[in-house]
Amino acid sequence: MIISKLKGGLGNQLFQYAIGRKMALEQGVELKLELSFFERKNNKTQARDFGLSCFNIDASIASSEDIRMILGPHFLRPLKRRLSKMGIPLFTWNYVRESSWAYHPEILKKKAPLILDGYWQSAAYFESIRDVLLSDFELKAECVSDKLRLLQKQITTESSVALHVRRGDYVTNPIVAKEFGICSESYYEEAVSYMKALEGEPVFFVFSDDIDWCKKHFGEKAGTFVFVSGNQDYEDLMLMSACKHQIIANSSFSWWSAWLNKNPEKKVIAPKIWFADTQMYKTEHIVPQEWIRI
Repeated sequence: MIISKLKGGLGNQLFQYAIGRKMALEQGVELKLELSFFERKNNKTQARDFGLSCFNIDASIASSEDIRMILGPHFLRPLKRRLSKMGIPLFTWNYVRESSWAYHPEILKKKAPLILDGYWQSAAYFESIRDVLLSDFELKAECVSDKLRLLQKQITTESSVALHVRRGDYVTNPIVAKEFGICSESYYEEAVSYMKALEGEPVFFVFSDDIDWCKKHFGEKAGTFVFVSGNQDYEDLMLMSACKHQIIANSSFSWWSAWLNKNPEKKVIAPKIWFADTQMYKTEHIVPQEWIRI
């Protein structure tokens, strides 16, 4: 059994599922998802929900008994962890916590039973099972609305470019703003110009958690901009991935919309600066080499 701890928004959860799915599939064991992060109602710093229920994922929900089977009883866990670090063979601490934002290929060599706790933001962890994940991340039939179908049809018949603007807590939360920062207006202007040169007269489908800001910023720009709002996050993800090309923000949600895009000729523009603190966070592994960074 491999248990992947889920936390954060939809984009983060997709990364956490993907590495767990890769390791479980290759080892021939069951994948389970640990959801305690979403049960902490008294934690005011998190307002996220479990976001994978509308996808065709191949995993079940981990129980407290599943956790106990891997880690042992609560009162023995600190001792077991210490003895494991001392290298005593009988005591293996099967809890893997991501030590940094860097890519850690050695993680993939860990054997079940195992609990994975991290963000794992690199396609290198799971690129080899891309076809499996493309199938897993299709929406269940009951989650596809008529509105979604109509928008998908419009997007696939246009020379479409998904343009994603992440603001929200990147702007309102000083701690998050210091860590991540937001993509500049000049970044979007350069990216839009690039897509116009590539496609002639593309239609930019704009997605954001601050659509009013986008209307103000892009509404008077030359070109065709369609502002998409009022959807669930998984609907926006599917719509963005259906576009011909992508202009993404420094956001895991943005990232997945581009990675899930099946267009073999897609162009993806991503920001050079993924985190505001470039000294603490190394991001070379996050953005695939074939994407265009400006």
